[in-house]
Amino acid sequence: MADVVPLIKVKPVTDVSKHLRPISLTPALSKIAEEFIVVKYIGPAILSIIDPDQFGAIPKSSTTHTLISMVHKWSEATDATGAAVRIVLLDYRKTFDLIDHRILVQKISSLQIPPGVTQWVCDFLVDRKQRVKPVLGSCSPVFNHALPKYLSEDLERVQKRVLSIVSPGETYQRNLEIVQLTTLHQRRHDMCDKLFNQIIRDQSHKFIIYFHKDINRNKDYPVKVLTTESLPIEESHFTNNRELRKWPHLDGIYLPEVDEPKGSTLMGSDQPDIIDTNSEIRRGTKGQPYAVNTLG
Repeated sequence: MADVVPLIKVKPVTDVSKHLRPISLTPALSKIAEEFIVVKYIGPAILSIIDPDQFGAIPKSSTTHTLISMVHKWSEATDATGAAVRIVLLDYRKTFDLIDHRILVQKISSLQIPPGVTQWVCDFLVDRKQRVKPVLGSCSPVFNHALPKYLSEDLERVQKRVLSIVSPGETYQRNLEIVQLTTLHQRRHDMCDKLFNQIIRDQSHKFIIYFHKDINRNKDYPVKVLTTESLPIEESHFTNNRELRKWPHLDGIYLPEVDEPKGSTLMGSDQPDIIDTNSEIRRGTKGQPYAVNTLG
């Protein structure tokens, strides 16, 4: 069983179909077995028939050797001959993804290696099982409903892309059924429900004081969150130093002045009592604004 994870090829990632490469992580035992088979049998067999001008993936060889060989042959061909050299460079797109395993098996069978090793390699290429670990599975579940739609869709495309390589030709929904996964959106939703119900059942949790005392803590409660695509944020909604001077408990707090304030994210709470008590907090009387030092 191999884990397939996306590896970033280009930063920042703007196109998940081009800038991510799915990598199959095989178990350590399989890696040890692969290395033994390659070093003992496959490696020597391939090196005995490979072209001497091949430098890639050859022991004790490098791109430097390639350049030396190329320059040497170009010099021989053009030295006092009046000839010119033309070079054609080829780059194979997604080489490893597009390898035909049937052709690979035929080539392996033609090598001078024991039949048992050939069968072992062929068996390794047939009916291989892989699984895709959900992207961002370890992230905090609380941001799910605050995640913008376009980011949610971008994250979903990452998993969709990986699954399409694991099982090409299948629909996204069918691939989810094959690997027994849910969509990332559904997974985050389930994590939110789980977190909420954990809080409900924990009577010592600091959030519990805001729930009704007679709530049934042995019952699951669905999480309902209201969201909006945009917020009518105007310049008058931004706090400034002149506004802060109206509140004595906020004295000494300074906000940097900006020429054209713009808001892209709104964060706030009407329950300052649930904020971590280790943070530096300026509180006034009930209903007055409060400040939290989040920069340390």
